[in-house]
Amino acid sequence: MVKFPTLDDGFLEVLFAHANAGGFAGTFTETANMDALRAALLEVAKKSLSERVSDVLITDIVRQDT
Repeated sequence: MVKFPTLDDGFLEVLFAHANAGGFAGTFTETANMDALRAALLEVAKKSLSERVSDVLITDIVRQDT
């Protein structure tokens, strides 16, 4: 498996920022929330992998409440 540490780090940064902004509160799978998350992930992917990336597909998402 090919690893992209810059991409991994960038995705984690986006996910933490999304969480800190309340993006995973309430009905976190609403279209507007998911569109914002996808756009932020796409921006990071394009910076890491150049313009070869055209979109981000989120296939599974789970929220763990503690």
